[in-house]
Amino acid sequence: MNTNLGTALAKIHMIADKESFKASREPIDLVQLSIKPLGLIKQYLVHRIDDYTFLCDAAEVLSNYVLENFNNEKPYFGFCHGDIHSGNVFFQDNEPKIFDFDCMGYGWRAYEICVFLWNEMRKDEKYIEGDAWKGFLRGYNSVRQLIDIELASIFDFSALRQLWMMGIHADVMERNAGCCWYNDEYFDSEISTLRCSMNELLINLNTKK
Repeated sequence: MNTNLGTALAKIHMIADKESFKASREPIDLVQLSIKPLGLIKQYLVHRIDDYTFLCDAAEVLSNYVLENFNNEKPYFGFCHGDIHSGNVFFQDNEPKIFDFDCMGYGWRAYEICVFLWNEMRKDEKYIEGDAWKGFLRGYNSVRQLIDIELASIFDFSALRQLWMMGIHADVMERNAGCCWYNDEYFDSEISTLRCSMNELLINLNTKK
């Protein structure tokens, strides 16, 4: 099924490029993935200055990586669903029906691919080593071949996705004050996850030197 999902996602990307889809939403760029989340999170970490400093430093490293390796041109940047994961896909006879386009916008396709992996790895950290992930990539590559830098950027975009999610949760707090789960225990867990992604990214970068 994951192979079919990868194929379907790549077809969306290719058709969107051909038809020049218009998106009313803001682009899924570094403003959305880095700058805005940091602004939203800041007030909740006034008592954890070191952690907020880490987030800022991490965001700078991640943003610089993207700017150095990606541009905003097709087919690497274009219309994206923005939130591909198993909860937003219904399978009928092994064929995926993708819904919930609330996070859609123009963004890097490498980020789109990473979102799926990021969600699955939150449930199983070894997911990246398994056949399901390989099947997803095989399906995607059968329609649009990912280039090396897109595959190499997995941990960078995973870390940005993590930062984005923390910002989204801060935004929920702003609109629905009283979410008791957005607390120190939450930040302990989510910042630890981000640190792991940053460590993987740095290991990969050092390996290439």
